Amino acid sequence: MPLTFADELPNILPKFMPLYHFSADAEKWVPFPFSTSKDIPAGNFHILTWNLNCNWPHRKERLREVIRYLEEDIFPDLAKEKGAPPPCVLCFQEVHKVALKVLLRRQWIRDHFLVTPVNPESWPQEISGLVTVISKAIPVSRAFIIDLPMSTLDRQALFVDLHLKGAVSGEGSSTSGGQRIHALRIANTHLEVGGTITDSRAREKQLKHIARMLNVPNLNVAICVGSLGACRDDDAYVIAEAGFADAYTGKQWASETWGVQPESRSHVPARMDRVLYFPAENLHVEIPKRIGLGASIRNETSYVSDHLGVRTVVEI
Repeated sequence: MPLTFADELPNILPKFMPLYHFSADAEKWVPFPFSTSKDIPAGNFHILTWNLNCNWPHRKERLREVIRYLEEDIFPDLAKEKGAPPPCVLCFQEVHKVALKVLLRRQWIRDHFLVTPVNPESWPQEISGLVTVISKAIPVSRAFIIDLPMSTLDRQALFVDLHLKGAVSGEGSSTSGGQRIHALRIANTHLEVGGTITDSRAREKQLKHIARMLNVPNLNVAICVGSLGACRDDDAYVIAEAGFADAYTGKQWASETWGVQPESRSHVPARMDRVLYFPAENLHVEIPKRIGLGASIRNETSYVSDHLGVRTVVEI
């Protein structure tokens, strides 16, 4: 079920990314073959996004605690049974290159996940960037990264193409054992941040850029998650203009992910981290929930990030 890029994107040049798994025999991360032929799980999968702040100190310790927190607090049954996590995709932003090494050494990640990238070569200046982690239960057919326009901070978007069984209708779906197999594309991104009109216009341009990469033939489900820098009232308009629905529909205070811990003295809290999607028949995205409240290191004197994470369940 190959996906194709839209013909009207001559100015968007994707860089295709290898996918990696840890080889116990080779004792290192090695390229993993893209495939849609393996057993395809049905329906639901978890998706999580978290900006890890590459500028704060203690990068290794903070990353180590984030992974422990995900393994033991978000999926507590896994820590007891040492079993594979449910189908899930973990999207991280602002991963520093020294923290990436820690991520790749965690046994939970080695045992149960595929990762892209595993080195900083695809990041601007090769210091920090995006990382997407996919549970081995989900077939992955493609990964690629693009540079975003109007960015003074070298923002990018990292895409992965997945395949799941479900009820979502669409021309690109095929059948297997009486169930439909659907192509999904997930964008992990970090948009321009700032409260000026110029910043908002940059986010609008960047989000539309991502939307065009998600609006391609043979694609049934399109989701964009990440640190979207949304801190102005007109950001809701920007999101809608790009064609996305915002998965969160609850109260503003319960979804604020920045300026909460530590509490900002100079800025009001903001819902910078979000889950967006293109509406589709039979597609349901649960209202995202914040994670990471209180997550800290060094005897609880330093938080793992100035952003909270966000998680949801996607049903197809």
